Amino acid sequence: MANKRGIKTLTLELLRKCPNACLHCSTSSSPKATDFIQLQSAINLIDDSLALGLKRVILSGGEPLLYGELIELLQYIKSKTIEIVIYTSGSILDENNNPTEVPIALLKKINSIGIVRYNLSLHSSIPDKHDEFMDTPGSWKRVVDFIDKCNTLSEEIDIHSVLSSYNYDNFTELSNFLYTKNIKTLRILKLVPQGRAKSNFEKLAVSEIKADIFWSEIKNLKKGNLINVKLGAHLYSLSNNTDYECSLDSDKMTISPDGAFSVCAAFKGLAKLLNSPNLENATINNVLDSSWRKSIEMLKSEFIHSCPAQELYEKMMAQKKRIF
Repeated sequence: MANKRGIKTLTLELLRKCPNACLHCSTSSSPKATDFIQLQSAINLIDDSLALGLKRVILSGGEPLLYGELIELLQYIKSKTIEIVIYTSGSILDENNNPTEVPIALLKKINSIGIVRYNLSLHSSIPDKHDEFMDTPGSWKRVVDFIDKCNTLSEEIDIHSVLSSYNYDNFTELSNFLYTKNIKTLRILKLVPQGRAKSNFEKLAVSEIKADIFWSEIKNLKKGNLINVKLGAHLYSLSNNTDYECSLDSDKMTISPDGAFSVCAAFKGLAKLLNSPNLENATINNVLDSSWRKSIEMLKSEFIHSCPAQELYEKMMAQKKRIF
């Protein structure tokens, strides 16, 4: 058994329902999805993690702003003086289940509770490119509306963008646009072939030539220092930088809408293959002590300067190609 360690960051993917059907979605979210984490289960996870040193809760989805008991959950988390980050697409659904902008009234209610920051998806400065990537017309406009409303409320926003064939050459323009919107940080993430990203991987993947263009843009952006550009850990591993270090044994945990545990969100698509525990039959304390967690963490020693999850995905995809 592994020695129990603490939990500092808990990510709750509250529900799979979402206004968008993004080509890259790791949870295959959609407007018709129905699975979600019960409020009491979320509270229990938070309470268990508090005893283990919890400092930050990330609320994700799907679209967490659609979670029916979001305000109650936020109030509970804030009563424990924990940092909160909300990952959002900047859109919700109306009474007819159609995508619409987030009402200022909801943002004011959240603001009154005291959210630390939002992490907002924006994948291009070009509206049509972003909308196609999100597979949702009008998404780009709603993102900008969300940014403007948050600026009015002095809410902190970080932007995250997934590198793909849609935006590999757009990050300079995107950074310039975000600067005009008072955004301080752009985080660029690597495409991980799980959920819908798996079936769309060939369409979304960046060729070596396009990757060279991307890295050239990143180099220039870091010199310009207009806004803070950060590379997600999995993406950073692509640069062949030997300083990259996998965080598989860090103090974090992710729970998907179906209740599956992941030590790292990049492993969500491997849950069945790796026999991941589920809320139905496990608690965080069980998981921390489990042989499952130890077996996952051992993968880190196999892939010193790359992402273990990505290595497993690529191996699976290569095997699938050989079969078919």
